[in-house]
Amino acid sequence: MKKVSVTYRAPKGDNKVVEAFGHTFHDGKAEQIEVEDATLKKLQSNRHFEVGESGPRPEPAKHRE
Repeated sequence: MKKVSVTYRAPKGDNKVVEAFGHTFHDGKAEQIEVEDATLKKLQSNRHFEVGESGPRPEPAKHRE
């Protein structure tokens, strides 16, 4: 899974909120989401979404004892 920044750009006259790929996007607002490679490719090929990769998902912090 990859963490990416996704911004939805609504077409003129279309709804300003869309549910896609299991997430809710608001026109012009960047959302940080985690996606599989297949979903990332779909987002990147959709002209209504701008995708900026944020890198791989960080490892959880280990507790010190």
